[in-house]
Amino acid sequence: MVRPGTGPNTGWPSTATGENLPHLDESYANIGLPGAVEPPGDPLTGLDQIAAGVRSSGITQVNGNVVVDDRLFAPYNGFPDGLITPIWVNENLIDAEVTPGSVGQAASVSWRPMTAAYTVADQVMTVSAKGSTSLQIIEPTPGHLVVSGQIAAGTAPTLVVHQVDDPASFARTAFIQALQQAGVTVTASPTGPNPEALLPPVTSYQASDMVGKYVSPPLSQFINLILKVSYNRGADLMTCLAAVKVGSTNCQQGLTAELATVTKLGIPSKSVFPFDGAGSDDQGRTTPAALATFLRRAKTTSYGRSLSDALPVLGRSGTMANVLTKSPTAGHAQLKTGNRAVGSPTNQVMLLGNSLAGYVDTKSGRHVTVMIAVGNVPGTSSSVVLSVTDQQAKMVAAIYNNL
Repeated sequence: MVRPGTGPNTGWPSTATGENLPHLDESYANIGLPGAVEPPGDPLTGLDQIAAGVRSSGITQVNGNVVVDDRLFAPYNGFPDGLITPIWVNENLIDAEVTPGSVGQAASVSWRPMTAAYTVADQVMTVSAKGSTSLQIIEPTPGHLVVSGQIAAGTAPTLVVHQVDDPASFARTAFIQALQQAGVTVTASPTGPNPEALLPPVTSYQASDMVGKYVSPPLSQFINLILKVSYNRGADLMTCLAAVKVGSTNCQQGLTAELATVTKLGIPSKSVFPFDGAGSDDQGRTTPAALATFLRRAKTTSYGRSLSDALPVLGRSGTMANVLTKSPTAGHAQLKTGNRAVGSPTNQVMLLGNSLAGYVDTKSGRHVTVMIAVGNVPGTSSSVVLSVTDQQAKMVAAIYNNL
């Protein structure tokens, strides 16, 4: 699994702190909220590290094929936030950053990761600074992306992303090119499907076969990234890995494992109904009491400290970084946002649910667990999410001041 970072990675950043508002994780680039940015670092650094290990082992030429083994679990496309597979390169996204030019002229598009798997065509025009920015990225033919639309002159670069539909083949191309850059000649074509039929039995690998490796950061760093930036597909990935932990390759079995974790803390199973790892499925249900009880009892577990440390800090980090920054409460509340908003054919927006849950260290010295939730709030744009979150944060401030 490869995600951009500041250190060598075939996973996520070696220090996975994520973005702080007003910057959003790149996974939010296409949903209408402003501020999505590319994570720092080179998204191919992890593959480059493994390729360097292959070259250092003495291998200078690969006459056969190159195959990505992504059999850790079965790829799953049943969660609302997209395909989850065992192999990720740059979150299996193509990032296209559009920078405006002069009015009436073409904008410029830079993209990453740049591999032979994709080409990107620029069909974006620059309009007046008073105009609106509207961008799309599509794949009209396999391997060929087109970025189109318009961008207002003088505005900051705008990010759009495309989710790769064949991550194993995408990773294979990137790795072959990494090998070549490391000085290893590869006779196989870097493009084309991943020849998974050539893979040996899963149980046949020996430690002595390994010629290059990457060791991921600890799980706590993954959780820190997921919770700080509200990274939905990362949460879904954790569900698939939970399935692997209990001996299954079926991602849905991870939901059973998650429910078991909750019930072990004494929370009734009838109060928690997960349908995906991120809570993006509108069928999912959790009572406020269940979530508050989980957070309170989780503090006493072996993972409690990692969980609380990973939550965004009001006025300081993650999705709460720019909320009540000048309030005395800033820095004293660790809170996870949760929201679901849908648009209607009549261009209306309904906020199905919006919540803040976590911990507050009050002015009087108490450490309290909070869960604040509202549902079915009408709005005219996706900004209703930010407005309601601000109001809920003010409730947290009241708790800080008065308890």
